[in-house]
Amino acid sequence: MNTIETARVYLRPFTADDLDAFAVIGSDPDVMRYIGEGKPQSRQQTQARLNAIYSSDVTYYAITREEYERDDSTYIRKSEKG
Repeated sequence: MNTIETARVYLRPFTADDLDAFAVIGSDPDVMRYIGEGKPQSRQQTQARLNAIYSSDVTYYAITREEYERDDSTYIRKSEKG
């Protein structure tokens, strides 16, 4: 899968290493009220969600800050696979 890089943002496909950061987001009620059923997720639910991302026909990108650090500000962007 491709990565996309600009002067300030680095987008890359999710990896298994993203589970910790993704679990932080998934457990945050203030974030999750806008996603899915609107409820925080357990680590196991977050792992299942990542597994669904891996097997999806849509490419999901992790967006990291300009410093290219993995942290709990990782978000998702969808793009058609092609």
